[in-house]
Amino acid sequence: MSGILATSVPWGRPVVSAIPVPPFWSPEEHRRFLDLLQLHIALIDDGAPTFSTKVLNDLLDRSLVEGWWEFGDPLDPLILQVCMTTFFPVPWTPLQFAKVLNSTGEYNAPVAHRGDVWHWEFDPSYIATPRQSGGWEVEVRNRGTSTVETLAGDGDLVLLWMEHYRNQFAHPASQAVERADIQALLPAVAAIQEVHVIDTARTYPTGWRSYRNSNTPDTAPHGEPQ
Repeated sequence: MSGILATSVPWGRPVVSAIPVPPFWSPEEHRRFLDLLQLHIALIDDGAPTFSTKVLNDLLDRSLVEGWWEFGDPLDPLILQVCMTTFFPVPWTPLQFAKVLNSTGEYNAPVAHRGDVWHWEFDPSYIATPRQSGGWEVEVRNRGTSTVETLAGDGDLVLLWMEHYRNQFAHPASQAVERADIQALLPAVAAIQEVHVIDTARTYPTGWRSYRNSNTPDTAPHGEPQ
């Protein structure tokens, strides 16, 4: 991928047909979707797992406990952000994913014109037109200039939208942080890190690491409690 299309996107990554496509029409579909999302996150994290993965997967579990799911409801906005940030391989078509983005209130979400031509965002604005040979031609209009890029297929158009609508400016990595705030939190953080090491040595995390390592390629190193 060249030009202004981001190199941080896993272009061409396969989709997983076993993942249910939202909206969900049964609690079982919803549970299956979350199970695979949590597994996806845990496999990306090759740690023991990290504390952040534990927190995120706990929140995803609680989305079921709190019972926000109803028959045919749109995807929860927080879970959508998790899907986009992790490039979760749901087998969405561009039409299906555009509906998800619009149903959750994403600003300047993709809108279809003339049937199968997609427009989204502004400054820059984007227009995706299907190619006769397959894939998409994406025109980027930015303050009087125009650039054209090519995407190989529908999956890459969905990935492009994930890149455009995911939160890339989460605190604290993208914002100034007061040194005093870091210093104030460090003692508590150190205590929690010690407990985390103990926690990841327990039966369930140990069993997960063993099972994960036995079912993934040896080329990727896997973390152990430090």
